[in-house]
Amino acid sequence: VGNGFCGECNREAQLGFAALLVRAHHDYATTMELAGQRDVSKKYSLIAQNLSATLRRETSLSEYGLHAGANLVNAGATTTVEDKILFGDQFNNTVTLCSWSNFNQYWILQALGNMG
Repeated sequence: VGNGFCGECNREAQLGFAALLVRAHHDYATTMELAGQRDVSKKYSLIAQNLSATLRRETSLSEYGLHAGANLVNAGATTTVEDKILFGDQFNNTVTLCSWSNFNQYWILQALGNMG
């Protein structure tokens, strides 16, 4: 990305941004559905599903670190089994669970809640 957020962006940062893009479309579709804009909702829901399918086809769950995994969970793009795997691999260590960014920590906490 080259914006200073991640220095030289690695795979984790790229997957984090990609999962965030899926989430943005997913959340917008949900909002439009609640606003009664069903046509718009359907359009963005399909975009989110297609983006999610592309991510799933081109990546493996083991590539997702804490931040990218949180974005993937919050996008609704994981199954219950995958949530358990991500929890065990990324979200179950109190030393590494904290983000350097307070803003990003919110998404991690939200993902923990979304995992049940």
